[in-house]
Amino acid sequence: MGKIKVLYIHEVSRIGGGETWFLNFIDGLQNPDIEPILLCPEGPFAEAARSKGVEVIPYKFRFYDISSHRLLKYLLFGFFRVWDSFAIGRIIKRYNINLVHTVNTNGHVIGSLIRTFYSKKVVWHIHHDHQKILYRFFKPDYMVFVAQFRIKKLQSLRLENKRKYSVLYNGIDTSLYEKINTFEKQPLNVSRRMIRLRRIGYVGRLLPEKGLETFLTAASLIIKKYPDIKFNIYGEEIYDEVLKGQYTAFLKQKISELGLDDAVRLCGFVFPQTEIFSSINIFVIPSYMESCPMVILESWAA
Repeated sequence: MGKIKVLYIHEVSRIGGGETWFLNFIDGLQNPDIEPILLCPEGPFAEAARSKGVEVIPYKFRFYDISSHRLLKYLLFGFFRVWDSFAIGRIIKRYNINLVHTVNTNGHVIGSLIRTFYSKKVVWHIHHDHQKILYRFFKPDYMVFVAQFRIKKLQSLRLENKRKYSVLYNGIDTSLYEKINTFEKQPLNVSRRMIRLRRIGYVGRLLPEKGLETFLTAASLIIKKYPDIKFNIYGEEIYDEVLKGQYTAFLKQKISELGLDDAVRLCGFVFPQTEIFSSINIFVIPSYMESCPMVILESWAA
């Protein structure tokens, strides 16, 4: 019997939580019978995977303009996901893939279509919340949740006994953060701590659901009392092809409107993230959609 070929579908070129999980997984993979193959756009993530000996199949996913009419967005979403499923299906045949692994909504839909059209086993790795329609109308062979409470969505649909699933919490290599020490060890009251801690940071993709408007609003309130505090935002928009800089432009406008031009800095994409945590004192995660994000584990380790 030959190796089990697993195709990992990632639709982004940058390194976020799901991509960090994959790279950590490759570092810890000890089963010689599993051959991981990554399908993703060219970029830092593909380069990092290749550096670890992973075969990468470059693939550029098809997206639509987020400003489209709502009904048109759904139609385009369906059309492009079917298009991708057939294109990736041909790749699966060519590489003789045994198992497909997906990590986000687009990937889950594509994986389910591949399961239907090509009879391949599909695993959903669920890192954050999804709409109920995904669970009701699309079906994988197995689901892996990164947090116990995400199973409640299945329970609300009465699907917990009709789907195979398990919970596998995220993890990190804490040894990478042993030399990082950004916090004062001696106990301080709140006022003295805020005086000593000069830099507050956010790390993640620039998306509306990440709560960055809340982050900026909070920053505008903090600097009124502590004008020396600085705020760093690390990350980029998730799909350059879709957002086209729209959300970054919105954040820049919001920063100016709140009078934060001297206090907030958009730092862009930084990798490895261990370098980020050595430059900030307080890490903030204002997101509305997380389960067990890699970045919060990394911040704890730092």
